[in-house]
Amino acid sequence: MLASDLLRCAGVKANEAGNGLSGRQRDRMLSMINMVDMARCYVDTSLDTLTSSWELNTRRTD
Repeated sequence: MLASDLLRCAGVKANEAGNGLSGRQRDRMLSMINMVDMARCYVDTSLDTLTSSWELNTRRTD
């Protein structure tokens, strides 16, 4: 399982946990969901960049 999949699952679970909250507790949970989503985007972008870089390097002919 990729790190981005784990972060996606963490976001889903946090969202489910936040459904029963209100007030400041819900605000904190929504902040955590936002941080998990940002981390997932960062990981996805990093993996895409790494994959693209690797593909370019394997196609290179010397």
